[in-house]
Amino acid sequence: MGEDVPHWLNAVANLIGFGIPAGFIAVGIWMFVKTRRFMGNAKRVSMTVVDIGIHETFEDGVPQTDYLPVYEYRPAAGEMVQARAFDMTPTRPELGAQKVMLVDPNEPDVVRDSGVVGYGLAAFCIALGVPALIAALIYI
Repeated sequence: MGEDVPHWLNAVANLIGFGIPAGFIAVGIWMFVKTRRFMGNAKRVSMTVVDIGIHETFEDGVPQTDYLPVYEYRPAAGEMVQARAFDMTPTRPELGAQKVMLVDPNEPDVVRDSGVVGYGLAAFCIALGVPALIAALIYI
């Protein structure tokens, strides 16, 4: 920035220019590591849909409904566990329906359909952060 700009404004520009992209990259790496750890430990388990949460939003004035199924299953050694899926679905699941999900035996209340959502969000955050950080290095 030019000489006539106050030093504090340069500091703010640098913080925004480098901090926000670095934050996106850090979150992306954290999500990638967390998803990879989950997928490394996960076991496929047959579960039953026992409840359905509803999440309603409006996009351009049009109502959108997503469903958050709650699953119940019995781990290899233990009592029945209820767990909510990591991701929502636009189709309403049937109560009592059986579905094979992934579960980490170390965190029995966390279930996922796959690792696609976690890896996708990680890639998205990194894809936003890297070009922004490069631009900040070039222009600031």
